[in-house]
Amino acid sequence: MSHKSYSYYCKDLNTTKYRMLLDKAVALRNFRNEISTTVCSSIESFNKYANLTEFDWINDFRKSIKCCNSQDISHAISTTFTSYENKINTYKKQLSIKIQDNIEFDYYKKNTSIHKKGDINSIHLNMKYTNFTKAISYLCKYWSPNLIEFLRTNKSDKEKINEFRKTVLFYYDKYPERITTLVKNIRERVVSRLIAHPINYVSLSYTSCNELHGPLLKRNNNKRSTFGGIITFGAQNTDTGKLFIPVKHNKKYHGNIEDYQTKITSKNQQITSYTVCFEKKKTIRIVLSKNVEEEILPDTENYLGVDVNIKNNLFATSTGTKIDFDRDLFDDYIKWIKKCDEKTKRKKELNLNTTFSIRDYKTQQKCITRIKDMLKRKSRELVDLAIKAGKNHIVMEDLGSFAKSFSRSDDFMGFKYSRLVKLLNLTDLKNIVSSIANKKGINVSFVQSCFTSIACDCGNITKENRKTQETFSCTECKFTMDADVHSACLIENRMADDVLKAKLLNKVGSHYIPKPMSKDKVKSILHDHYTQKWVIDGNKHLDAFLCI
Repeated sequence: MSHKSYSYYCKDLNTTKYRMLLDKAVALRNFRNEISTTVCSSIESFNKYANLTEFDWINDFRKSIKCCNSQDISHAISTTFTSYENKINTYKKQLSIKIQDNIEFDYYKKNTSIHKKGDINSIHLNMKYTNFTKAISYLCKYWSPNLIEFLRTNKSDKEKINEFRKTVLFYYDKYPERITTLVKNIRERVVSRLIAHPINYVSLSYTSCNELHGPLLKRNNNKRSTFGGIITFGAQNTDTGKLFIPVKHNKKYHGNIEDYQTKITSKNQQITSYTVCFEKKKTIRIVLSKNVEEEILPDTENYLGVDVNIKNNLFATSTGTKIDFDRDLFDDYIKWIKKCDEKTKRKKELNLNTTFSIRDYKTQQKCITRIKDMLKRKSRELVDLAIKAGKNHIVMEDLGSFAKSFSRSDDFMGFKYSRLVKLLNLTDLKNIVSSIANKKGINVSFVQSCFTSIACDCGNITKENRKTQETFSCTECKFTMDADVHSACLIENRMADDVLKAKLLNKVGSHYIPKPMSKDKVKSILHDHYTQKWVIDGNKHLDAFLCI
């Protein structure tokens, strides 16, 4: 069983109910921004909240807001805490001090046109902890004026903790002033970078929880109404204490209304979480979740490799077919973003508020919606192409690391590729393709994205193989091919080849995901496997086996 979310829409809600929900959304958004400003107000403040739990945040920030109940406020604080978890994890990670352990060198195992056997291929810098770095890391994470006194007087029941505290005190007593200065400098340097850009909440969407003597969603008994269900919000500022929202219910999409009911507590209540989103033209979207049985597709092996990129096209397949995105739509969005950047730059020069205006925010949301619809349309086209070609298993790059490129694109007004990926929402593309493909009985697996564009199946892995965006040309075996199609073939081969599949991928249900490993490890596995296979198969390229 797994949780799945479904959206309920209510259009043309009467002004009173719409205003009540909108006032609450605005108040909660302002409250989240208030919390964000408080956390990033100073180094001391961030240090304080970085070491507190979610429960402590709720107790510290809880207050009374006129149009909100306690559940609304608690969920707003929890949402803010979740948003700051990445900053807090980065903070704690950067306060962990290590020193260099050793340097490892990887060497070329054979002569190439550029390198000779024995030349350095890559360098690995290994770091390690010592007793001193562990002590400094501890002091950096938990420093306070009373920390040293606490370590001297407090005794733990565990001997290991007492021994570690003695180690910390040993180094502190040896160099008290130097260590105090070092710890404060490290903390200030790390925190000052993190608090320079507090999170600014713009969206009006909010999450809350219902506690009622009955279900959140009920069937509408008025058979003449176009709204098949009624959602009841409790603890509202109305005469009855409840707010009734008529919503459209489609049994084919939403399932049975009874599926959204939760277990009854000892107080004879049903506790149900929900999310309220504000769409255009007074449309309210309410997101509810229910338990569904997860369908496991049969394991299939008729693969279709798919390369995802920005410059030439959106999808390129191992069969040689390409699907381009809507360039006019994307170009218009980039031009608009460029104008917003220039406007923000002018505001900074005049020391004005640089946040988006309501008009710009609405324009951005429209563009994002249109781009998302375009990606869904192109993903359906890809799945239909796979079915037409007789394929039942799509293999793609894991796009999680796809957005980490800091190189710039001349074709898109000098934008960074990482920003283009974010604008196109390509990191969510794998979820879109998986959702559409699974509904049509097609599996989707993912492989590591590294070296899919510069590797040759003769074992030569170098950037020199991809001097142009359009053409792949191996510097070793002189093999030439369309670059995107070649990448798709390599992606497919990582699934089709049993050895690579076992070394690089983990099986989850009927599909595969990448094993967590470094790029150097992936490169070493690919180089050794391709080199050996190149000799065994008689110097034949993958295109011969993949029928390109």
